[in-house]
Amino acid sequence: MDKYIGHRVEIIYLNRQQKFSQRTIRLVSVKVKMVFAFDELSGKPRSFSIDRIMAVKRVNRYVS
Repeated sequence: MDKYIGHRVEIIYLNRQQKFSQRTIRLVSVKVKMVFAFDELSGKPRSFSIDRIMAVKRVNRYVS
């Protein structure tokens, strides 16, 4: 996950209620087992457990 710090990524996340969500985030830091990011949908900082991130894909900075 460290290689994505400072970049926009799309993640598939499994929450505590066992529901999947797809989010676009800007990765701020990775510490121990947590990812700290800015969530574009909510417009707020968020933290995500690395164990619950099912997939990661880098998002191009510019959309044509």
